[in-house]
Amino acid sequence: MNLSSASPIPKYYQLAEILRNQIAGGSINPGDQLPTEDALSQTYNLSRGTVREAIRVLEKDGYIQ
Repeated sequence: MNLSSASPIPKYYQLAEILRNQIAGGSINPGDQLPTEDALSQTYNLSRGTVREAIRVLEKDGYIQ
């Protein structure tokens, strides 16, 4: 899944959805570490601040700790 610049959905939320789908789909298992902020920034061409906001959303929603 790719991020869309044309989407009205903020990029941090799009990234959170991608990671949420990976967790739900088993690509990221309980106990696994997420990719680093730097890795996510490079993979999705986002700023670290945007990546951090996506991670905050996942924490708030109980997907990660």
